[in-house]
Amino acid sequence: MILYDLTRVWRVENTDGIGPYRATTKIREDFESSGFHIPLTGNPPERPHPTDDKKLRHFFGNLSRKQQSFWSCGFDNVQQYKAWFDTEDVRGMLAADGFKLNSYVAETCHVKFGDKQILFPKAHATMTASHDCVDVWGKVLQHNIRANRQHS
Repeated sequence: MILYDLTRVWRVENTDGIGPYRATTKIREDFESSGFHIPLTGNPPERPHPTDDKKLRHFFGNLSRKQQSFWSCGFDNVQQYKAWFDTEDVRGMLAADGFKLNSYVAETCHVKFGDKQILFPKAHATMTASHDCVDVWGKVLQHNIRANRQHS
């Protein structure tokens, strides 16, 4: 039996699996009108583009655009998600526009850890749960309690 070291990845995406920065939906307009900075260039340090994240810069910056498209951004934990989408209003905009905080597992060897985010090849990950962007704490706690009961 081969055992793999797995990492849980948290990713904000819509029902089509598209994150809010690639989406052509209302969320981009909502972010811009609220003053929430979309990380494309000149990003604030709390929400760096992968090429501006110190730990991801070398890896991601050396990929072609096509190679970059195989990688998805996510978070190492819920606290990192809440630090990025740092107000209840911003998380409410995500929820109102149909975005969820999805939980994936991926082989750790495929995950690239940055200072503020992680990169992972979503094609090689398995989604395990979907949570509301606003009420994530209650849902995560319930999910963890159920998982613990199933394993005991």
